Amino acid sequence: MRSAAAGPGALRAYRSYWQRMTTAWGDLPIDSVTASDIQALQRRIVANARARHNSRGGRHAGELLIAAARAYCNQAIADGLIQAADSPAHRVGKPGRLPSTRRALTPASPLPWAAGRGGWTGAAR
Repeated sequence: MRSAAAGPGALRAYRSYWQRMTTAWGDLPIDSVTASDIQALQRRIVANARARHNSRGGRHAGELLIAAARAYCNQAIADGLIQAADSPAHRVGKPGRLPSTRRALTPASPLPWAAGRGGWTGAAR
């Protein structure tokens, strides 16, 4: 993977995924990687994603892998290594986003961090 052409934001977001792509596909030429290869790696990454309290089942990790593969293929297209129509990453759809779990607080909303501790009660002062 050639990451020298990537900006600092892309490196920060995609470096670990580019390393996983390199581990999975080694020295395969870019035109040998198929959409099925990318999908298989995506499924592996989703399955092995860390489960945290706010986990969404690895969806974001899978989405980032597709974005990293697309960024890599875009650079290969710019370098003339493949044609845009031959990009395997662009033939793989990103997983759909789940609805947000964030909700607005209202004065009547219970505040879990303040419950029973004399925290804000919602009453006007």
